[in-house]
Amino acid sequence: MNAVIRRGSLIFIACVCSSFCAAEVNNLDPWEPMNRGVYSFNNGFDQYFLVPVAKGYNYVMPEPANIGVTNFINNTLEVNTMLNSTLQAKPKNLGLSFSRFMINLTLGFFGLFDVATELGVHANKEDFGQTFARWGAPQGPYLVLPFLGPSTVRAGLGLYPNLLVNPLVTDNVSLRNASFVLFYVDKRASLLEAESLITGDRYVFIRNAYLQRREFLNNDGLVEDNFGDDVEEDDWLNDEF
Repeated sequence: MNAVIRRGSLIFIACVCSSFCAAEVNNLDPWEPMNRGVYSFNNGFDQYFLVPVAKGYNYVMPEPANIGVTNFINNTLEVNTMLNSTLQAKPKNLGLSFSRFMINLTLGFFGLFDVATELGVHANKEDFGQTFARWGAPQGPYLVLPFLGPSTVRAGLGLYPNLLVNPLVTDNVSLRNASFVLFYVDKRASLLEAESLITGDRYVFIRNAYLQRREFLNNDGLVEDNFGDDVEEDDWLNDEF
């Protein structure tokens, strides 16, 4: 039954994604009023719940254990990269991802140590959002998702199949929920220091940073540098970074 539901969901996602092929949206953020409302909700949840939890996580977790958890999570994501590299006809990246997964799974004690990077086998992540882009689906408008944060229509449609292929998603509800909580807390904890780089309008800064990051991923590192065009010039001039 679960397999039928999953296949049906993937078909639905593919159909919705293809519907955006009819016309590319010139304005990348036509839903800005709605997005800002969702952003305000997310920001409140983040500041009053996620940030304290993330700080507590960093406080109680020894640094080696913290790094180990991050490495373990990142290694599980190699499964997603392997599948999407196959779907995008990128055999070289498939081989690199498989090598990273096996090296870290064995020599890295189930992924707790990133031995692959130390050996010069670097990560090159692929997800279903990138696969949809490779298949020609347009990006669609910028979209802020409740709890999940910045996205686009195309990347958002890729979130569900991304979850389906993650090894942490099991039929054991307790284990699956614990894995999700650990994933998001660890991710939020890793971003605490990066907040100091945000200048000017936080919504615009985060939107531009996200869109440029997605462009970087979708084009395998070949992007036009237009980051920060919508931020006031004075904010950039006064930014020591």
